[in-house]
Amino acid sequence: MGRPVCIFNRSAPRHSGRLLGAMSNTRFVILVSAALFLCIALSACTSPEEYAAKRRQRLLVAYPPGTTARADVQKRWAPIKPDVSETRPASGWTTCPHTLARIRAIASEHRTGHIVNRCERYLGPDGWSGGLCYCWFYYDSRDYILDADWQWHTD
Repeated sequence: MGRPVCIFNRSAPRHSGRLLGAMSNTRFVILVSAALFLCIALSACTSPEEYAAKRRQRLLVAYPPGTTARADVQKRWAPIKPDVSETRPASGWTTCPHTLARIRAIASEHRTGHIVNRCERYLGPDGWSGGLCYCWFYYDSRDYILDADWQWHTD
């Protein structure tokens, strides 16, 4: 038997050998990129409360309670100074004139079960989001960290 003979017909559609044409390739790339971006964005999304809790845990790892002195915090934050620094009034935090310090110090006392002697708040960059945040530090009577908290600067 002989070889099959191929007859070319000019009216028949030509197959370029590529799966998609040039315009379809562009649409395909855009569609896949958008789907990939959406998947990454949705998987990385957390609620503001979850994000704050994670950042708080990172602060506690970076500034271990009971072993980190206030002087160490000040050195690490230098040249930034705390924009809030309140000492516990003799009658307790309920009489503190600074509302935010009062609310946060009481919350820290409830969270840790220890008396907060001083609280300080620093304004600085949030390393993950690229925005600004407040880092709250709560100290005992020896000026060692009892607790730390994280807050968006817009809260």
